[in-house]
Amino acid sequence: MAEAGFCFVACDAGMTSSRIPHWQEVATSSKTMIDAWLSQGFSLVAVAKRDNGFLLDLDDTDALLEKGFNPKWLSGYFAVDTPSGGVHVYGLSDVKTDALPNLVVVHATKGDKKSKKILELKIAVGSVAAPTAERKGVENKCDGVYKPRKLWAGTKAGLRPELLEWLKQHAESVETKTQTKLPWDFHPDFEMADFLENEGCVELTSGDVDETFHVAVQECPHCGHASGNSTLRAARVKFIFAGKSYGFKCHACGVESREKHKELMQEKDPSYECWSEPIYTHDDMELMTKKMDKEGLGGLAIEEIDPVEPLKKVTAPIALSKLVINPSARRNHKPPRKGAERGRRLNWKTRHDSHGRRNAPRGLGPALCRGERETRSNRRTLRKRGLG
Repeated sequence: MAEAGFCFVACDAGMTSSRIPHWQEVATSSKTMIDAWLSQGFSLVAVAKRDNGFLLDLDDTDALLEKGFNPKWLSGYFAVDTPSGGVHVYGLSDVKTDALPNLVVVHATKGDKKSKKILELKIAVGSVAAPTAERKGVENKCDGVYKPRKLWAGTKAGLRPELLEWLKQHAESVETKTQTKLPWDFHPDFEMADFLENEGCVELTSGDVDETFHVAVQECPHCGHASGNSTLRAARVKFIFAGKSYGFKCHACGVESREKHKELMQEKDPSYECWSEPIYTHDDMELMTKKMDKEGLGGLAIEEIDPVEPLKKVTAPIALSKLVINPSARRNHKPPRKGAERGRRLNWKTRHDSHGRRNAPRGLGPALCRGERETRSNRRTLRKRGLG
């Protein structure tokens, strides 16, 4: 099967899913690597990959027959009977299968995603236990061996037209979704491994899901349940990043918020501290300012008033990094007075004469230059102290 292009990855003996980090990428069709895993006592799972092979997982044959599924459509494919009474079908990829989404699901009730899954067509990243593998000790599953119906002698490529039409009629969707770039970026100094270590987890797999980034972990830090080999969207235990902080979800123990996760972590370890370093680029104002300058968004023409010189207009672009951004500032805000001016109430509109010179305090006397203002202020201080 490996020579035909099917990929496999190691898993613990008796298990039917791999817990190796990034197992989708580790999966290989190299016979040398596969033999090495088997010699070390590991079992194997088959992994669906585009341009290689797809996997058809029939979980409830009776329900499929009620929906008009014809078993003759499986003729020519390599089939394996599962310990639970289902069937795993192996097929080689072609242009039509590669055009399908990563996972095509048929539920017992179409439109009700909480109803039982009776068929899964795994085009990419999904996995099933390899032929002849033994399942033992898996929670909520019966023990047994995955028995091929016949020795491997090749398999059919692509899907039969009748099967493809049936899938279009009964599956939730067979339309490929175009993946767009996330509307936000991770901070360049943010390390996912460090974050997960702080949360007591190890990454299993990760990737984009719509406009969020999901990180499935090997097991829940609270209840110890494994994440399983489901799709990233349906992973049992995972962190979710959506551009604002992060979320945590474990379907096994019912934790569905970052606050609850934090509470349980602190109960388990009083020294635990929630992650406080920037996660996203927009969490770092200095970095965002530099980024905007680099992208040419800092060229703003503004008007600035010089308190000494006559009014003049500055039209040259000013970099955002040189501006002090005060979110509480008002448009009519007046800068604070310092030195000799401090504490004096001056009329803002008459602080300067027509020649740009400062008026005397309280409007008394002629306009004074800077030196005259300082001298007068000093004389007043001396008189007040009885020294002048």
